[in-house]
Amino acid sequence: MHSSGGRGQLRASRSSPGTFKKTIKEAADQADRLRSLITTHHGLWLKGGTWLDLSDVEEVHCIAVTVDDFGPVLMMMEQLVCAGTLTQTQLP
Repeated sequence: MHSSGGRGQLRASRSSPGTFKKTIKEAADQADRLRSLITTHHGLWLKGGTWLDLSDVEEVHCIAVTVDDFGPVLMMMEQLVCAGTLTQTQLP
């Protein structure tokens, strides 16, 4: 699909299906690594070298964010898991 632009309109992705899978997998892996750090260490080291105490956090919910416009395709997480693209036990 192609659109001349505008909010909420779909546009054709210049990415191949393989690039799509790679992009989503990398975003999901990064989200899962951050979730694991938070749940294991109950905090994070910030860029400036200070500790961010997250010991009061009870739940961590992951989201995967990309700069590409994949639109409604992202709603098919179950199919991505079945295809082996996403393998995390806690999906973003």
